[in-house]
Amino acid sequence: MIKNVTGIVIKQKEWGERDLLVSLLSDEGERLDLVVKGAGDGKSKRKNHIELMNRIKGTVYDSPRHAYLQTVECEESFFHLKQHFERVFQVYVLLEVIEQSTLPENADPQLYELLEATLTHLNQKSVSCLGAEIGLVKWGEALGILPSFRVCGDCHKNLADGAHWNHDKQVVLCQDCTLPHCEELPLKYRKALEFFKSATFQECSSIVFQEEEVFKLRELIPYLLRGHLEKPLKSLMAF
Repeated sequence: MIKNVTGIVIKQKEWGERDLLVSLLSDEGERLDLVVKGAGDGKSKRKNHIELMNRIKGTVYDSPRHAYLQTVECEESFFHLKQHFERVFQVYVLLEVIEQSTLPENADPQLYELLEATLTHLNQKSVSCLGAEIGLVKWGEALGILPSFRVCGDCHKNLADGAHWNHDKQVVLCQDCTLPHCEELPLKYRKALEFFKSATFQECSSIVFQEEEVFKLRELIPYLLRGHLEKPLKSLMAF
């Protein structure tokens, strides 16, 4: 069976001697793992079309063993995003989270729209300093795996000024429930994280952070999701 597909490339790896295995998040929110015959060859004309982060359209042939991406055309390469080394590494973390948290049988168009919106935002010349991390927060919220930043994860009381993040339980705890190894989570961070869940990228960009606050949130946000993933984030360790 042959079908048309549109999607964003979230992963690529070698498959045999001359082929590539490409993972797409389709516009229907479906994770597709597709073999691209001959794309591992340096002479392949299709190789540039299936770069990581590219939005592509093409045709897929489903065989009993594998699905094959046959014709392919890049619709959007997010060129300006790829000119910023730091942004690219931040997106790598997002793509790895997406690759680990999507399954072929759990299609959700909202997830594709969210990824496309994140890449579109980061493709602008002037973007939020936490653009990729805001995308991660929105992704975690869409999957229902983010904790509340308003109430304690143990006693469920409203959080006052003092609160701490528990890496083991993946919850925010109040002063009464916190444990010695928990990390302090200031009120400004909690308000920002809660705001990131539902606000637009433009609205999120209106929040002003100090340089040390940006660094801290950039370090913290991937850990909000890491406990729900099967494998460590290699891109996060490299970054």
